[in-house]
Amino acid sequence: MKKIIFTLTSLLIIVLVITSCTEEENLIGYPYQQENVFENIVGTVTTPTPVNGEGWNLDITITIPKSFTSKATLEVTGTLKTGVQSIIDTITIPAGSTTVDAVLPIPTDAPDSGFTGIPDFFSVELTGLLLEELEPGINYTISSEPLNVLLYDAIQYPYGDGVVDGRMTYLIDWENPSVNDLDAFVSDLEDSGTGDRYEFDIFDDTHPDGTYTIDVYTYSIMENQGDLPWRVFFVYPDQTTFEIFEGTITGVTQDEFYPLVEFTKTTDPETQEVTYSNVTAL
Repeated sequence: MKKIIFTLTSLLIIVLVITSCTEEENLIGYPYQQENVFENIVGTVTTPTPVNGEGWNLDITITIPKSFTSKATLEVTGTLKTGVQSIIDTITIPAGSTTVDAVLPIPTDAPDSGFTGIPDFFSVELTGLLLEELEPGINYTISSEPLNVLLYDAIQYPYGDGVVDGRMTYLIDWENPSVNDLDAFVSDLEDSGTGDRYEFDIFDDTHPDGTYTIDVYTYSIMENQGDLPWRVFFVYPDQTTFEIFEGTITGVTQDEFYPLVEFTKTTDPETQEVTYSNVTAL
């Protein structure tokens, strides 16, 4: 009888040891803590440029519904619709904060987007959360609705390194470029006539200060074209900030000039820094 009691006691000790080891292993590494209590946080990701281009940076703002007493590291994943290439980045949000601004690069292997771009081709969402100081008894996870970005394959002509040299550039796109051929001009000072889909230029910052227009000349227009939608990508000298302007030439005809965008060039008399303002579609 004593032998049976001893065997049961030994078995109980073994079970306790195994259970203890399992619990101890669960304490090693993220996201396991002492208690498997999970709380999912639903954050949001927004951008001021939901229309963007491959190879450019996407400015994003991340907002979470609660702050923490220590800094938190957020994992952000950006994925092309093809699923071929993903961007995974980590962004730190300070203790006590619920929002943070960040920049996420957009991959460069998108297909030809055409004039209309590719809707929802690049998406961004929150996929991970790690606190600098774990809160006892709580394991946090995070998720968000995808931020979808309409993507163009070109915002600027792919100039080589150092070619732009801190100057403004523009690129013009329009509907049906295979049958509609436009040339571009900047107030009769500069011109671009490639004969291809895009017209583009690096604006010479030595031109006098003043107001200029980006115009197109209709070199060849498809018969019965009617209205012709257009788009201008205006890239500022910092080469990170851009604006997109669009409109429609109503009743377009051949051998005519049409103004698309107006801008003002200003030079600081002390620093000689050139800036562009009042950029508007006409």
